[in-house]
Amino acid sequence: MSNIVEIKNLEVTFATDGGDVKAVDNVSLTLAPGEVLAIVGESGSGKSVTAKSVLGLLPETAVSRGAILLNGKDVIGMSGKRLRELRGVDVAMVFQEPSLALNPVFTVGWQIAEGLRAHGKVSKKQARVKAIDILRRVGIPEPERRVDYYPHQFSGGQKQRVVIAMALVLEPELIVADEPTTALDVTVQAEILDLLRRCRDEFGAAIILITHNMGIVADLSDRVAVMYQGKLVEEAPAQELFDSAKHPYTQKLLVLFLASAPVLPELRRGSSTGRRRVETITLSQWWLRTI
Repeated sequence: MSNIVEIKNLEVTFATDGGDVKAVDNVSLTLAPGEVLAIVGESGSGKSVTAKSVLGLLPETAVSRGAILLNGKDVIGMSGKRLRELRGVDVAMVFQEPSLALNPVFTVGWQIAEGLRAHGKVSKKQARVKAIDILRRVGIPEPERRVDYYPHQFSGGQKQRVVIAMALVLEPELIVADEPTTALDVTVQAEILDLLRRCRDEFGAAIILITHNMGIVADLSDRVAVMYQGKLVEEAPAQELFDSAKHPYTQKLLVLFLASAPVLPELRRGSSTGRRRVETITLSQWWLRTI
């Protein structure tokens, strides 16, 4: 099966007042259909720049070299008109902050339907029916009524569901999710991760997941690419990377993740009396026992 995305020797340089700055340095990656690839690293590592390059969303100050093949079509050097034709249909993006991704003066139904109108001739009635359907599929309650709500009438987690609905409405083969749970509490984070998993399982979408949270990586990804100072320093299946990370920077990320895990109580059976005792373990220890 051919890859949906092939990134070959990607370099991205930004022109600044202080001179050119190389944000991405000779990165090569592939993504297969239905696969979840997590790109991880600290702020400034180049992970978001790499992901946005796939959609051609870099500013005019950026110069890209190499190749990014999206279903065999090279995104680098593609005209703005052609890029707009690809976005939404071949690839869509879920942004980090849903409040900024949604326009406050239009209803969510109108904003979902906008993608349909931009890429095909659909009637107003058809667009509304599709908007209601996709809201229902991403878990928005009472979609027939809430399709006419404005963004401020939704909670943070519901806004992120709406943003995911906007990404899914044209059924793209690839979704780029840039820190999709950063602004959400842990309970809502888990719900959004479950929804992204459904995007893969029910919609058949491949996902590029941009994050610095190794817990999210362990929960969702099939394969992990680790970036540091613009370079790809390690790439491996998720289980293999957590079992035996090779690069010192990856090892540091994992140590920080494990050290920051909260402490949980665990019940153990006593040996002599048959009574149960409580053993204190970290979340990381519990997680490592389950894999």
